[in-house]
Amino acid sequence: MTVTAPVDRPIQDRLAPIIVWSAIAISVVHYTDNTLRFDDYPPGDDGWLNPPLVVFFWALFTAAGLFGLALYRRRQYLSAAALFVFCSVGGLISPLHYTEGQLHDFDAFQHVNITLDFIAGLALFSFAVWIALKPPS
Repeated sequence: MTVTAPVDRPIQDRLAPIIVWSAIAISVVHYTDNTLRFDDYPPGDDGWLNPPLVVFFWALFTAAGLFGLALYRRRQYLSAAALFVFCSVGGLISPLHYTEGQLHDFDAFQHVNITLDFIAGLALFSFAVWIALKPPS
């Protein structure tokens, strides 16, 4: 039996789909919760946000991540990085929930969603900076 070594690929090539798809999966849970339980989240003072707008922004952030991944695979790293940064905003803004209420106004599921979405956004943002400053070779 012959064992062959895997083709060497830059670590970024292996991480890109993992980070993007993880961020999207986490955002699906968080933004679905935001939409379905919109009234369970502390209300904002300005009242401009509503469930359809939550879905719209999620779709926009997700599309940017998927398009960024397609550009990454085409080795268009700076364009991909820019789209990854935009996609990451969907997670990075998650702590803004806490500007609308006290910690005790959120249940454990909401805290977990907010935290995981923020971490995923931070990971995607960090990855975008990494490939922008040091593209894979």
